[in-house]
Amino acid sequence: MILPVIVWIYLLTSKVSIFDAKTFAVLGPRVVGVLMITALLFLNPYLFLHMVWCQPFLRSFRRIFESVLRANLINDVKKIDAKATDIVTKDVFIEERVPESYLSVEFLTLLVRYFECGQATFMKEALYELKMELENTGYYSSSNTLETLLQKEKAYLADEKRNLELMIEKEEGIHE
Repeated sequence: MILPVIVWIYLLTSKVSIFDAKTFAVLGPRVVGVLMITALLFLNPYLFLHMVWCQPFLRSFRRIFESVLRANLINDVKKIDAKATDIVTKDVFIEERVPESYLSVEFLTLLVRYFECGQATFMKEALYELKMELENTGYYSSSNTLETLLQKEKAYLADEKRNLELMIEKEEGIHE
């Protein structure tokens, strides 16, 4: 780390005459060198600390350190889950005007397009158009069998604590 700092200081403090014809020939490589050395000054310590932090002998220390972060994460997720539960239990989703199988991004986009283009003025008309399009074309057939966002959210909220722990463990496994 000492050598890059010395080079960095040298490149910044060496005298360059602004009126000299060779200034632009020297200034370009000098600026690039300063930028590269500066990047290395930040990149090398980061990579070293990341390498040390991922070592097995620091796993227990890491878990202690991350326990505070985990608690904060769980509190934040509980607030989000409470809002999600309120949204999922609204009358709009219980007494649905749009069938739950159509509550995906692709189908909702099509429904909005029907209203924007003037093909439908009522929801029943838009749903009929969508149903006809699905029956007559195979383009959206793969989307019809996918799990909708509402179904995914209901499945997650059924056992939110266990699902959250599984998601955290999955992310930890990816980063180790």
